[in-house]
Amino acid sequence: MTRHNPSRQLSAIRDLPGAHFDFPAGVLFAEDYTVKRAALIPHAVAMENASFVERTNSHRFLLRDEVWRAQGVRDATMELRGVNF
Repeated sequence: MTRHNPSRQLSAIRDLPGAHFDFPAGVLFAEDYTVKRAALIPHAVAMENASFVERTNSHRFLLRDEVWRAQGVRDATMELRGVNF
């Protein structure tokens, strides 16, 4: 996220109802690429919060702050902040 683009939209998720994963991971980076927030999100939570975009035949998911309060979401922020690249 930057001061010019505060978008929290993750990349397009194809065939979300197909449940080809258990937990999508979402990471919000600050302008300097440090981890601002990160979460592991249960598939059911992703389904409830995503919207279908017909034009791209995919689902759009916005990593809003309330996602971290959803049942089963695991906050991975501190774990990722501790990773050295």
